[in-house]
Amino acid sequence: MKTSRLSELVGKYLEGNLSDAEKKELHLLMDSPDNRTELEKRFLQEWENTEYDKGKSSDEQSRLRIERVLEKVHPKPKRNTYTWPWLSVACFLLLCLLIPFFWQQGSKEVPEVANVPARHEVHTAYGQKKTLRMADGTIIFLNAGSTLEYTDDFSRKNRKVKLTGEAYFEVSTDKNLPFIVEGQGIYAHVLGTSFNFRAFEEDSEVAVALESGALRVGKLDESVSDESLFATLKPGQKMIYHKAAGKIAVRTIGKLDAWGIWRNEVLAFDSKSFGQVALILERWYDVKVHFSDSKTKSFRFTGSFDNLSVNRVLDLLKKGHHFSYRIEGKNIYIE
Repeated sequence: MKTSRLSELVGKYLEGNLSDAEKKELHLLMDSPDNRTELEKRFLQEWENTEYDKGKSSDEQSRLRIERVLEKVHPKPKRNTYTWPWLSVACFLLLCLLIPFFWQQGSKEVPEVANVPARHEVHTAYGQKKTLRMADGTIIFLNAGSTLEYTDDFSRKNRKVKLTGEAYFEVSTDKNLPFIVEGQGIYAHVLGTSFNFRAFEEDSEVAVALESGALRVGKLDESVSDESLFATLKPGQKMIYHKAAGKIAVRTIGKLDAWGIWRNEVLAFDSKSFGQVALILERWYDVKVHFSDSKTKSFRFTGSFDNLSVNRVLDLLKKGHHFSYRIEGKNIYIE
């Protein structure tokens, strides 16, 4: 008796003809677990009664049909009415009933979702450095203002990382799984070695310097057989890739090249313009350098500074060129 009464009340509700007393009665009947089977039949009947949309994909058809059923079950309220708590229960129940049905109806047309490895990202702010030990035993020293990305299948299916900024790598040897670093259109391919990779987005060049082992470098998305775009570095060599020209040059590492010595808090540069030095100072000390005269940016500097404060570094730079500076908080003004 209760089951037929429930079906009658559901029908009247969907037609919008329930009295206040009948609404309370329907509420009580829907709360009873004994009435679930009848509710399933009633809501599935509403599903079957909705029309297909010709010209729509199966996913779009199903979405529209669900919307129509929900519109019947939970119509937009009129003025001076209120939403019943049990209506949300009914909507939830409807979706629970339709999901397995929907899956069966459309399973043949739904493509299998690829299992994409999760990506991980390690970031250092300006004035900050980090040391990472990867799952394969590789040690990575991440310089200030840099980001390192890798997937959670690192060391199992690949040893590939993406670098924006600067890092020094002490790569664990694995002949079967090469270690690959990508950054700003350049890659470094190694089996086991120690090298520095610098690839800041705002820099005009990408640089890779090799300390030990062997290292193959080149442009991404190019054929390895094209020797004009690739180089195999020997210890003591560096590769410079000029972004604008798209050219690679291999040179010998100079005594004051900053390759990796930044790990020991030593700031060094060899014949760098003041504009380039300013970028280095900004990352190293977490400051912002402002020039009042653009000609000052062309001043060139060579030097090595062992764990000094930024004002001490500027005082020493002043000995090579005439300029003045003032510091206001994190802003440095060069005049």
